[in-house]
Amino acid sequence: MQVKAGDWRRIWIGSGNSMFLSGAERAAITWARLDDYQAVLDVACDTGRVLQHIQQVRPHVRACGITGDVRAARLLREHSAAEVICAECHDIPWHNNSFHLVIAPHRMLEGPQAAENMSEMYRVLSPGGHLVVVLPFKNMLALRLGRSRAHALWGLTEAGFSDVSWRYASLTHACAIAHKQDNVQSG
Repeated sequence: MQVKAGDWRRIWIGSGNSMFLSGAERAAITWARLDDYQAVLDVACDTGRVLQHIQQVRPHVRACGITGDVRAARLLREHSAAEVICAECHDIPWHNNSFHLVIAPHRMLEGPQAAENMSEMYRVLSPGGHLVVVLPFKNMLALRLGRSRAHALWGLTEAGFSDVSWRYASLTHACAIAHKQDNVQSG
């Protein structure tokens, strides 16, 4: 049986440990800092490749994801140890401060629900944790050249994130990194 390119089923049914990661997925993993026994949330885990890669590299990480695709959520739950729930980013069904790392595509920072999405990602991120947002290079180039109006990255500071910066991850993608301040004050 031949599987169409981009079909999420090939991730879990495919052969052995070989796995194709897209440029965006490689960019997210490049800047995702995660230690064993921490928790990660992928807010757009439709393919499950990022979670699968993280679980292979760090088997003691709690890998979680949300997707709007009911079939993808069911398949990912059946074929991985990841906790995958069918939900939307503006209503993440986990408690406050649940994750050390949240990975998101740039589309979560755009559109009519962008402020709600950013607020939810901030809510579930634990103090000291960070958010990695994958951005196509053309978006980052527009920011670098100053040709962009107020970009969604500025909304991250309004949502409470600090130290918002962006970094090149490949020739095609960059990542915005934002942190949730650790509430512990050194005195």
